[in-house]
Amino acid sequence: MVPRIAMKPLLMTMIFFKVLGLFACSSQPDYQQAKSLPAIKAPAGSSDDRLGQLYVVPQQQVVSVNQDGVPFPPSVGVQDDANIASLQTLNQQFWVLNAKSPASTWSQLLSFFQARNIDVPAKDLSRAEIDTGWFQQALQPGFVARYRLRLERGLQPDTTEIFIGNETRTVAERDSATPMPADAIIGDRAHGLWFANELVRALNNPNAKIRDSFLASTIQLPEKVRLATLDQESVMYINLDKPRLDNAIGKALDQKGLRPYATDSQQGVYYFDEYDSDQGESRWWNPLSWNVTFSDQQAQQSPFTLDEILTHLPNEPAINALFPDVSSRQAGKALTRLEGYLLVKREQQGRTTLYIRDAYGRPLSLNRGRQLLDTIRLRLI
Repeated sequence: MVPRIAMKPLLMTMIFFKVLGLFACSSQPDYQQAKSLPAIKAPAGSSDDRLGQLYVVPQQQVVSVNQDGVPFPPSVGVQDDANIASLQTLNQQFWVLNAKSPASTWSQLLSFFQARNIDVPAKDLSRAEIDTGWFQQALQPGFVARYRLRLERGLQPDTTEIFIGNETRTVAERDSATPMPADAIIGDRAHGLWFANELVRALNNPNAKIRDSFLASTIQLPEKVRLATLDQESVMYINLDKPRLDNAIGKALDQKGLRPYATDSQQGVYYFDEYDSDQGESRWWNPLSWNVTFSDQQAQQSPFTLDEILTHLPNEPAINALFPDVSSRQAGKALTRLEGYLLVKREQQGRTTLYIRDAYGRPLSLNRGRQLLDTIRLRLI
């Protein structure tokens, strides 16, 4: 133990050196005159398209809760799978679904073109569009084609939809061709499908090591699906054209754990129920495997048809607001033992709003409604 009398000189010495350090800083004002250096610029002719995104900011996700109000983990629409890309078709339309962010997809597309020596004369990040130059691969001799690829946000988090437009001309017509129109569509469906399948194979290549493009991280694409609260009720906003929306909802309700009963397209109502899936089944679902349906487990049917349910809805304010003509129906005759749910589609302010109600048309609790809508959302494709 240091004697108290010996501590005093030591303390004075420490104070002296601290004061001396402060004086030295204040007497050297050079740092106060420092000037900012200009930003580092890439040399002329170089490209920064392949610069990696060093710090990825995760997107905020809605936390879902179960019937008892217990939060689920953040929703994940796509789990690890050997195939991260797939070709989707509906009527005469087709597109490529890629289970990666727009920034990663943008880099993958540029690498795809570079590996095939396909020129890319135009890239528009603001519109998320890429125009290719003319190329002859897989075409008859004397013909060439060029493409426009447009990215859109997928229905699931961190997925991207690639829509493809093309134009085919003879070699003689190529030199006199005007730029591709802004609304370019598929001109050669057969070659377009060939191109889309080639793209799917490239995107599914496990050996391809592509990092997010630093520039492409600035792409801002409108969301297509969002859970929200409207008038103390859980709803889902969705932005899709009618044919695809009807197809997506129909597929989502015809998967394991849900049992579709009937659909009234004119009223925009889907009648369905839940059933207990096998023990140990994961809650997560891969939208790339949507072609697997479970219609064989739909033996149980509702005791009432959807038409009977809609013509006997109770005359209550919340029901009347969603079904305006309920007062003209047989609301006085109430049905009993109704089970299941009504998914109600309404067009509002240029977008579709999906409501989830019980079989009597009454609103569910906020948490229960959000849970069911989130279950459906994870199955949309």
